[in-house]
Formats: sequence, C-alpha cells, structure tokens
Amino acid sequence: MKKIEMKENEVESPEEIIKKCVEQRKRLINGIGGAEDVNRKAFDISLRKFPSHWAISLSGEPTIYPLIGKLVVALKAEKDVKSIFIVTNGQEPERLKQMAKDDALPTQLYVSLVASNEMLFKKINKPAYKDGWKRLNETLELLPKLNCRRVIRLTLIKGLNDSDELIDEFAELLEKSKTDFIEVKSYMHLGLSRQRLREENMPYHEDVKAWSEKLASKLGNYRIIDEDRQSRIVLFRRNDSKHCNIIQK
Repeated sequence: MKKIEMKENEVESPEEIIKKCVEQRKRLINGIGGAEDVNRKAFDISLRKFPSHWAISLSGEPTIYPLIGKLVVALKAEKDVKSIFIVTNGQEPERLKQMAKDDALPTQLYVSLVASNEMLFKKINKPAYKDGWKRLNETLELLPKLNCRRVIRLTLIKGLNDSDELIDEFAELLEKSKTDFIEVKSYMHLGLSRQRLREENMPYHEDVKAWSEKLASKLGNYRIIDEDRQSRIVLFRRNDSKHCNIIQK
C-alpha cells in the first residue's frame, strides 16, 4: 500500500499552526468574560498568557505531519509551556525515531492500543497500511528508548477485545513496551465510531476494573494505582519507571 505522506512545502508551518491555535483559543474562551460570576483577574490572564498545556491529538494521526518535531521544538521554546502531549496509533515509528534523534519528543507520548493480535488489529483498526500491525509493534519496541513519559491507552470494547483469552497477549505487548503508564479505559459510543459499533459495546466501570485486575495478575512490573468510575478508567504504573514525575500545573 502506498505510504501516507504529506510534503513539507504543502503543509502549514509550525509557527502558523501555533499562531492560529492561540487565536482560536481566545475566540473560544472570550464569551466567558460576559458571565456574572467570572473571575475577572483569571479571565484577563487567560487571554494574555500563552497556553501552558498542549495536546496534539483527536483530529487524525498527528505523526504524519512532516514537521511535527519542529512543532514540538517551537512549543518547548515558549517559556510558559509546561507540557506537550501527543497521541498516536503507532503507525509512524520512523517519525518517532527522528523526533528522538532531534530532541523533539513531547512531554508525554500516548500510544493507542485496542488489539492484541494482527487479526483483531485489522478488524478493529482497519489500518491504512497493510503492514500496520508490524508498524505498531515497531513503535512498542521503540518506546523503551524514548526519553519522555510514555503511556499506552488500552481501550476495551465489549464483545470485541475484552475476552479473558486475550489478556496474555495484551500483557506480552505491554511488557515489551516498558511503558511508564497504562490506561485501561472503556470504549465510548461517540463520534464516527457509532457507525460501526453499538452502545452495548461500552463496558461498565466494573467490567473495566475486573478486566484490569486480571491483567495486573499477568504483568510482572506494573501495579494499579488509581481509577475513575465516571470516566470508566483504571490506571497502571510501571514500578521502575524513571518518567513518573508530576507535570506542573
């Protein structure tokens, strides 16, 4: 399959993206100033101050943007920036290698994981690359070498990837990644996923917790440290992680 590629001379520069993001953020919060109970001092600061926390995610796969490393470097150069998150599906390991080489890794790198084997990966992810499973595994094997906080976000989908038979396979992938944190969370019936899945595919928090406890029994170097019922999520931490410091607010 042809490689998905953006050319550097055909995309917006990191500086332009940052500029427009700041402009649109101001537009987004501007209306709050009309509220009677608004904290005027905090509101005025929010309009003047450069945003402290940046999440590069949600809208497609950010690592296909050829200047993603330069975007991270540009954000790091801003004195008010305290954290930069990137969420990836692990399909561009070469881009991540280049970012590591250029000292352009984010504060925290999320890798989305929903499948424990190639057959399930193709069924759920419907990857754009024929070698998508291989690419994901290359990313997981790369994670231990990346000098940033690493998180795997494992989304449970009831009736698809939540069977007990898959726990050993998931445990093997997670141990290989040596990720700092694991988030086991429920699939939520939102967005375009509603065209392929049903509301019944959302596990309850009790389901997520029970499955996570079984996973914990298979992982040798992780332990559950937190959970949130409303978000239907359970958090694991690697015992020997060097990247577990708390991000400054």
